[in-house]
Formats: sequence, structure tokens, C-alpha cells
Amino acid sequence: MKRRHKGFLINLLLVLGSLLLVGIAGELMFRFLGGASFTAKYDKLPQGPLCRYDPILGWSGIPYKKGSLTGDDDMAVMHVAMNGEGFFDSQHQVTKPPGKKRILFLGDSFTIGFGVSRKNRYTDRIGEYLSPEYEVINMGMWGWSTDQELLVLKEKGLKYSPDVVVLAMFVDDISNCHLFSVNEGLFLKPRFFLAGENALKLGNVPVADNRTKSLLYNIMTTRFYRLRNRLEMGKEFRKLGFFAVFDKNFLKEYKYTLPLRLVSEVHGVSKSKQSKFLLVIIPYMDQLLDKKIYASGKGAFGIPPERLDLGLPQKVLKLYCKKEGIPVLDLLPVFRVRFSREKLFFRRDLHWTEAGHRLAAKSIIQHLRQLDYL
Repeated sequence: MKRRHKGFLINLLLVLGSLLLVGIAGELMFRFLGGASFTAKYDKLPQGPLCRYDPILGWSGIPYKKGSLTGDDDMAVMHVAMNGEGFFDSQHQVTKPPGKKRILFLGDSFTIGFGVSRKNRYTDRIGEYLSPEYEVINMGMWGWSTDQELLVLKEKGLKYSPDVVVLAMFVDDISNCHLFSVNEGLFLKPRFFLAGENALKLGNVPVADNRTKSLLYNIMTTRFYRLRNRLEMGKEFRKLGFFAVFDKNFLKEYKYTLPLRLVSEVHGVSKSKQSKFLLVIIPYMDQLLDKKIYASGKGAFGIPPERLDLGLPQKVLKLYCKKEGIPVLDLLPVFRVRFSREKLFFRRDLHWTEAGHRLAAKSIIQHLRQLDYL
């Protein structure tokens, strides 16, 4: 019996030792063959050098971190200075000063102002246009989707007692909320699931960290979550990427149920704290070229013409918001009017120019006044 136990232990040690050697060899191989290129991919994206791993949000800004970001030649250099909460914004005291009214903005790279200087962002312009009694708080972050914005509202936003919460939703959120990672799997994120009675259940947390000291672990983790995305979205929608939101088949398959439920939750959480709420829908620039795209008769983004509807995200979101009593501002018709006269988007990038931010700021202020929020 003792001899049998001894043989088992020896075999176990041999197996563990072999696995350790394989792991070490794999680590050395990855470092030699592609370590630098894999790590460099993080730093090519804005959230790479200016953000850190976050077990709940996936990534968040590094408090007090400073840096500069350079985009295409027609984009301004962003001189970023994070505040103590890890947002590209001024430092705000938690307790609201007497007589102040606060407007909290949640969003992604449009809200953080990618490609323009801080003073030209739509949130900062809104703060400039309004009287001193209003305080604008910007909690935008590169790459975030509605799910992460819901979490940051609960974790950080509500403690500032905002009078108004504005959720700026780019149309890619409709597909990204189904994903476990974005940017080719480099940035891992939480993922909500729908449980019974249409309840939201938070999953994929704590979010795995794929920026550890082990390159082997980082690469394998990244590939694992890319595989999960493929299994979640299916082959066809995976190939389309976020353009799937313009596909009628995507609507039939997913019914937009999860993103609509997330919008409803952000609205409900805001109202529960006596904060007024506004959803702002940010259009994709090619939606403004819909007449030209339809006239070609070829479809777009790999979607055949019979399945293509470039206004689909706005139609569904507005119909749902009307049914649920959620105030909404669709910027698509606003941008359509000015698109032929002003350069609202960068040449090779989907983000807004200074003119785009200025138009968005004026449109949002006008709508907030129409709602009697200001």
C-alpha cells in the first residue's frame, strides 16, 4: 500500500513538473515571438496608457494620471489630466454646494471628447453656455457601453446628487452590451444577463485581468474571451461587428431586449434618487449618407439591401422610450440638417469635430429646456 501511494505521488509530481515546464516554455516562446507586439496593442488605444484594470468595470481611468493622445491629422492632441475619480474632468466635491444644480453625463469616447481639446467637448461647452449655478460632471470613458455606465452611475455618479443624469448612447452599445470584451478582446468587461421577470443579473465579474505579468496568461485569457464573443454573437453577426445593429435580422434575433432593459435601468436608478433623466442617441456618421447608400442598391457593411435599415437603432430606441415614458433626444435628424454645411466628423474617424460637439451641446441644452430641466 505504501509503495502504491509513493508511486502515485511520484507520478503526480512528474505531471505537475511537466505542466510547469510547458508553462515556462510557453511563456518564453510568447515573449520571444510576440510579446512586444501584443503589449503594444494596448497602448495604441486611448484606454491603454491612461486606464487600469477594474474588477467590476473592466477598466477605469487612473486617478490623477496625465498624458497626451494623438489621433489622425485632423484631430487635436488631447492633453488628458484625470481627476481623483479617474475621469477626464475637474475635481468635484461630493457634497453639492448650496444653490448648485448638477448635470451628470455618462457615455463613451464621444463624451470624453476623443479628438478635441477639453474646452471644445460638448459637456464643457454646455457648462460654458449655462449660468454659474450649474455644475457639469463628465463621467465618460473610452470604450464603455451602457452596462458599464449603469455600474458607474451606481458606484460613483449618484453620490454627487445629480439633478439631471444624461446618458449619451452611441449606437454600437446595442451590440457591445452582448460582448464579454471589446477591441479584439483586449479589454474585458462585465456582461449583464436577463433573468426571470426581465431582471438584470450581473455576470462576468470579477472581470478577468489580462494585463498581468504573465504574457502567456494574458494572451490565452484574451483569446478565450474573443471566443466567448464569437459564440455569443454567432458567425454572421460577429463578422458584421457593431454594424449588425443596422441588420433587420439582428433585431429579429435579439429584439434589442438587453440594451433596452439597460436604458430602462439607468432611467429607473436615476429616478429613484430624484434625478431627472435624458437619453441622447449618438448617430454613426454613415447614417447621414443613407440616401446615397440606399441608391446604390448594394447594401452596406456586408448587410444585403433587403436587410439593411440605417435608421433601425433610433426607431427601436425611440419607440421603446415613448412606451416607457423615458425622455429621449435623437441627434440624427439634428446632424442631418447641418451635415452638408459643416464638417461634423473627422475624415477617417467616427468621432465628432469641434463643430459636431458644438452642435450636440446646443441641441442638448435646447432639449433640456424643453423638458423644463433647466
